[in-house]
Amino acid sequence: VQFLTGHSRKGGTDPLFVADHVADPDSTLVVYMGLSTLPSTAMKLISNGLDPSTPSAAIERGTTPHQRT
Repeated sequence: VQFLTGHSRKGGTDPLFVADHVADPDSTLVVYMGLSTLPSTAMKLISNGLDPSTPSAAIERGTTPHQRT
């Protein structure tokens, strides 16, 4: 499993760091705090070789009564 922060600089929509090795189809990638950078993170993962049809889920406010998946 790999953990990747979804934070951006100054509240932007571009993630701070997405290395090419995180686009590994044989491992589980967890992006935390990444809702605002989700589109850009996905594009970077795909441009680094991750198949666009890779199963994924976005979860907001996980484990709370306000969780959205």
